[in-house]
Amino acid sequence: DVTNLECFATLDNNCRTESPLPPTADFSSPYKLTVGLADGSTQVNYIKVELVFPEIQIEGLWDTMASEMNQVVYNDMYLAADDEYVYVLDAAGYDTDCIHVLNKEDGQYVKDIALPTTFIGQIFVDDAGVLCCSRYNIYGAGFRFYIYDKNSSSWSDMIIDYASYEGHEIDGIPEYLGIRASLVGNVKEGTAYVIATAMNDKAYYTWKLTDGVPQEQPTITTYGPASENWYFANVKMKNAEPGSDIYVAGINYVTYPNEEQSYTYFHKYKST
Repeated sequence: DVTNLECFATLDNNCRTESPLPPTADFSSPYKLTVGLADGSTQVNYIKVELVFPEIQIEGLWDTMASEMNQVVYNDMYLAADDEYVYVLDAAGYDTDCIHVLNKEDGQYVKDIALPTTFIGQIFVDDAGVLCCSRYNIYGAGFRFYIYDKNSSSWSDMIIDYASYEGHEIDGIPEYLGIRASLVGNVKEGTAYVIATAMNDKAYYTWKLTDGVPQEQPTITTYGPASENWYFANVKMKNAEPGSDIYVAGINYVTYPNEEQSYTYFHKYKST
């Protein structure tokens, strides 16, 4: 209900609102907020709330039991799909980890695809239907990104190798970087973007790929609207076009006995 939203504001030092901020306000039209700045000048701000509705329609087609796929990991099931298949990640950090391949039309099991390494955290299909996967940083192995070749039934060498080792030193790679990651665009031709986040952080790491070649170092962006480190967050661009909208979905989880203080958020903003 945009006519009755709670209001919060954070101001710079020695700044104040012209009038007290109400507990709730009507945002059905732009809300005017006038702030007196430290230098004595006044700044007028207009806050607009834009509702973002789902851009897809959901229709049930089939269901497949995890036991039919010999699924090992039940709590984290990441999916991807192309025109023919649905891919189900089954990964717990072991050499037996794999991707289960299901027929998109009826959900029938087709085959398993072995993963290129352990601790694969996410799988993706790019705009051209190419299957990809990424490894998250644990035990110092770094964030890594791979592309699958259907013709040879094999994975590429590491397309992104964000790890620190002799002759390839990188400082400050956060643990669990890539525990959540996203992909938009075409990883082999044109432009694609890979974005990775870590646990207990509020920065996201972006790699731009041009014709399959990533930038040497990621662009690291601290997400200012996150007032505190998120527990988990997904960050994804809407598309690979310049100025694309960026979506941020975060969760701050508070453990027992204060679970009621946990919260989630979903933001959309423009890249610059």
